Amino acid sequence: MRPAPNLSHGVRAGKLDPAALVNRLTRGEFATVQLCCSIGFLKGDDDPTIIPQVLATLQTSYELGLAHQGCYIYVPKHAPTRSSEPTAMDFFPLER
Repeated sequence: MRPAPNLSHGVRAGKLDPAALVNRLTRGEFATVQLCCSIGFLKGDDDPTIIPQVLATLQTSYELGLAHQGCYIYVPKHAPTRSSEPTAMDFFPLER
């Protein structure tokens, strides 16, 4: 069984533009963002690919909506402002 794709893998493979993702997170375009652990825990991550920018944006634009057994769901703090039609990135998990 292959591991689930994650944000860092998408960036390294060139399939995910970190600047576009951060921009969309800033606007609150994703209804939910699921992480495997809290933002506070992930701040200690040593993967510089995208994690620092995403965490800063999540802290600013999202709040914890639900935490249960290793599943942390973040929701936008404000109503989203969509700039485009949904894309494949709308369904890309932000787990690590």
